[in-house]
Amino acid sequence: MCDSDGQLLLRPINSEPNSVDIELNQKDNKKELTSSKSKQNKKQETYQEEMLNAKRKSKNRDAAQQSFLIGLLATFGYELKINKLYKKGKTTSQLFTISSIKKEGTLVYKSYDVVPEVEDLRDKRRCLDAVTNSKLLDLALNHPEVIIVEKKCRISKYGHAIGMRRIKTFSLNGCTLRIQDITKLGAQIHDMILEHMGEKDCLVNIQSYDITSIIQNYLSHRIKQESGNSDTVDDLL
Repeated sequence: MCDSDGQLLLRPINSEPNSVDIELNQKDNKKELTSSKSKQNKKQETYQEEMLNAKRKSKNRDAAQQSFLIGLLATFGYELKINKLYKKGKTTSQLFTISSIKKEGTLVYKSYDVVPEVEDLRDKRRCLDAVTNSKLLDLALNHPEVIIVEKKCRISKYGHAIGMRRIKTFSLNGCTLRIQDITKLGAQIHDMILEHMGEKDCLVNIQSYDITSIIQNYLSHRIKQESGNSDTVDDLL
């Protein structure tokens, strides 16, 4: 457009976005927000799944360690009375409640003597499991040929006395077992204990030959393996 003198007139350009631009920007922002939320949700789901799997593995290791110690003490001449599980886990192995432990007829442990100073039933069970586990470890360590290195675990919120003690390495007569060995061996013993289980409980002792023999054979085979006289121990399991 020109004025009366023929000069070109410039119309000022509107710097504000029009309605179409606003709508497009809103859609882009919405897509970015949706994509960001989707990534966050997926990351959270992955984290929760990883934590759940880690928790299951930890429970399985604890149950396997307990069963390993039960089998070990049976070979040392102890008699353990084990209560039937309230329910059998579908995805994880459960810790047994050991009602009593005897050695040559003398009672050395009774679960009824353990009185957790907590109210919640789950917390009471955790405390009992930890105390029983600690007793099993102490009884095993009473034998001078046994050397156990324990993992550094976080302190229980109820105090160190009832924290769950976990084995890092176990040595007997020069044979060393690590977590993987104990977990593999303990898992099989756990299943054997379930097979022994009666209507309410079962006894595991030196006469539980299937359990004691697998402990003895496994350790013997490991000693031969470490001395170079055997190739593998996996055929025992």
